[in-house]
Amino acid sequence: ARAAAERVLEIDPRHLEALACVAMAAEARGDRDELVSTLHEILEHGERRKDLGAEDRARLAAARERLVAEDPTAPALAALREKLLQELDK
Repeated sequence: ARAAAERVLEIDPRHLEALACVAMAAEARGDRDELVSTLHEILEHGERRKDLGAEDRARLAAARERLVAEDPTAPALAALREKLLQELDK
């Protein structure tokens, strides 16, 4: 599954389903660094998109919840990201 996800990400590096597969593979291998990095990536790409369907919104919520459990600095980083994105929208 990871190899297939990597191929999809070569074409579309912001593909949320493929990123979620990479995160699951990292978690299964016990690779916390890759898990946290990929969860941050999911949130970064997902929060920028305006066209999220129900499945992608669910993936985003699950990634946010999982990231908070894995990375205690995640809420502060998310708040900073949100502030910066709001400034860019001005």
